[in-house]
Amino acid sequence: MNQHHVIVTRPLPYAQALCQLLDEHEFHSLCHPLIEFVNNSDLSPEKIFHQLAASDTWIFISQQAVNYCLQSFDNQQLAQLKPKTIIAVGAATQLSLTKFGFISLIPQQSNSEGVLQLINHCNITQNSTITLVRGNQGRELLEQQLAQQFQLSPLEVYFRQTVTTNWQHLANISGQKAIIASSGQILEISHHLLNCAKLPHNNFAIISASARITDIAHNMGFNNCYTALSANNHDLLAACHQWRQANS
Repeated sequence: MNQHHVIVTRPLPYAQALCQLLDEHEFHSLCHPLIEFVNNSDLSPEKIFHQLAASDTWIFISQQAVNYCLQSFDNQQLAQLKPKTIIAVGAATQLSLTKFGFISLIPQQSNSEGVLQLINHCNITQNSTITLVRGNQGRELLEQQLAQQFQLSPLEVYFRQTVTTNWQHLANISGQKAIIASSGQILEISHHLLNCAKLPHNNFAIISASARITDIAHNMGFNNCYTALSANNHDLLAACHQWRQANS
């Protein structure tokens, strides 16, 4: 039987959850996180609170954006924050906000394009102030589009750091192989690691979290790409099933 190996590149602890899900569906998961998250220690809780309090709309691009942004505040402080609109990029981010007592909207598509479509339906005026809570990389398209239409203030509450690793050992693994690319940054790191290990791109499929990431992968020379509906683990799993069915 042709074994299907999935290289899970998501940061911990999300990588572990996806690996478990893949193993339950008889894939062989390889846990290789390519980035890790660290707190932005230069950003004080007072500064975060002031910026949130001054904004009409908050947009959180990930679960870690929620946690690093709000974890320093007690219930009394959280109760003082009353934005008009809160948008979460997806269901997992929405759930994280719920734990802090905030109700948020989510787009139909859990990506930057979906957030932009949702904003257009929220009747947010051009003089509205928006805080985009994010890390130091990612969501460039979203930030560029928002800055053209609104008074945008990015809030970098965490940093994404590259994990030092190499992929030379992947040459010894037989069978079908796919790489999870849940962000453009992770795809770029994967591309670099394959080049350093002198591994042909055609030996690896890409399971991407959006059409934009798939387009980038094609430009890098990856020909076997499958696009998930979002970066949600279950959507990535569904794309892995498509890959396995097409390569069995």
